Amino acid sequence: MSLNEQTNLLFLSAEDDETNVGNKTDSKKTIDGLAVDKELAKKLAAEFVGTYLLATVIAGGGDGLLIGAILTAMTFTLKSISGGYFNPAFTFGSLISSLLSNKDSKIKTFKLTLAYTATQFTAVLIAAAAETAMTKD
Repeated sequence: MSLNEQTNLLFLSAEDDETNVGNKTDSKKTIDGLAVDKELAKKLAAEFVGTYLLATVIAGGGDGLLIGAILTAMTFTLKSISGGYFNPAFTFGSLISSLLSNKDSKIKTFKLTLAYTATQFTAVLIAAAAETAMTKD
């Protein structure tokens, strides 16, 4: 697998959606009149869990070995679902790499990056609030 392919794992779903439109089953489900893409929901949930656990360990004062162990465990566990990014800087780096490669739909790639980044920031804010609540006197 080339370096370009490795950095573009996040955006494979955008390419698949364009090339396999007739072959894929519809992953969207309607809940109370709102269309929900189940695959995207799984990816965002995986990113939320991984980012939340990583931020919780960092905010809790975990040493470098513990932080590395959590990051490795979450990446191996959730990489097949979401790509295992857990960091907005890495997500934006992958966006730039994908945009330069001209392989994927730029609009879908940008939307997916925004969704991942919003999820990651939300997870960090909730982890910070939880850590503050637990350590408050």
